[in-house]
Amino acid sequence: MGMLAVILFVFGQHVIAWAADAGEATAVVEGRTPEKLLTAHASDPAVEALQRRLTQVGKVADVIGEAIEAHRQEAMRRVLAGAIRADTGASDGETIARAATLYDRFASIFAEPLPMSTLEPEELTQLRRHYEKVVINATQGLWRRAGEVVIFDPAIGPELGRLCTVLPILAEGQRLRPTPSASLPPWLLKEQVCRAVENFALMLRRPLIAAGLSPANRSEDIDALLAYLLGAGERLTYAHERYPQAIACFRAMIEVATGADRTQRTMAGHFGLVEVYERLNQPVLAAETLGRALAAYPKAANWPSAAVLRLRWLYKANQFAAVVDEARSYYDDPRMAKYRPECLYMAWIANRRLKRPEAARQLSERFLKVFPDHPLGADLHFVIAMDALAQGNYGMVQQELELIELRYQNSPLLPKVRQLQERLRQSITGDP
Repeated sequence: MGMLAVILFVFGQHVIAWAADAGEATAVVEGRTPEKLLTAHASDPAVEALQRRLTQVGKVADVIGEAIEAHRQEAMRRVLAGAIRADTGASDGETIARAATLYDRFASIFAEPLPMSTLEPEELTQLRRHYEKVVINATQGLWRRAGEVVIFDPAIGPELGRLCTVLPILAEGQRLRPTPSASLPPWLLKEQVCRAVENFALMLRRPLIAAGLSPANRSEDIDALLAYLLGAGERLTYAHERYPQAIACFRAMIEVATGADRTQRTMAGHFGLVEVYERLNQPVLAAETLGRALAAYPKAANWPSAAVLRLRWLYKANQFAAVVDEARSYYDDPRMAKYRPECLYMAWIANRRLKRPEAARQLSERFLKVFPDHPLGADLHFVIAMDALAQGNYGMVQQELELIELRYQNSPLLPKVRQLQERLRQSITGDP
């Protein structure tokens, strides 16, 4: 019973499903073949949609097949002429764009959800397996034909690899069981081809497919997969600034880690999303992302740091009342003991923005009494100095500035403190 390879990703699983059992896919319900089911239920909305999808599978395979044939003819022409492969003038970027254009041409059709059906569950399962088998057979056929061309023209491998991957990427919503014994064709396992297809899958925001193709991720270990997704997301964020693709990596990481009960990795995925939203200047999305993580994983080791980070993003989103309410809820939370100064500080500054001077004053006094040497104390003393300056109380201004110099000698506010002290000296002495 042969194993037919196909690249289809399975959310919540720890591996890419590279194959399905052909015998299992051809099982029938009470002697009715898939073809008979499709005919008997032709008016069923789900069957109509599946028929359209099957037609599109054939169209995609035909387009890719035509491209493979064109390359085959060119390769054979050069072989017969004894010629060395010439530069076609097409850059790597152009060949990537061609594959991406093909994907875009059919993406909306494959993305349409199947409507509700009147069929029995067993019949739907059989039709789903039939669809999977069609995709598997089409993909295997394309791989075989492309492999024949690569034998004569190895340099064309990356381009054909990307083209052959379009069909299974389009069909990735199907659920096939993981099959560790399945394998890819040898030409697709060449590192140069793998890298090209891996990067193409990342570009199309299909990180789990990319993970299955990466030469650095041959293991089926769940932690290896999560490490790959985290690394790819960070690389796309910081090195390449491809933020939609980075978001796809971190979301896949969250999905996989959640299914595998890897809490710390799940939290790391949320932190990754926040980094992207920071670069996109989306404080609301950052705060919402952290809110979901806090609600889902109250016992996570990095829950306290996530809580403080959410306060900061709520503040940047101008949600000052929410900052005050959430910070107040943390005052007596034992998980937040290490971060109590930050909570008081955020509540203080949010109350100032809400124009609640008495509440802000009480929080300031509480902070400086309980945490007099905390680095954030310099900010509070500086604000007190500025308020005193506005009131013309120069003695208090000088007192607060001197306190900052003495107590917070590593504060980034020191240049401003010394500049203000010099201005005060000039105003008192009249010296320029």
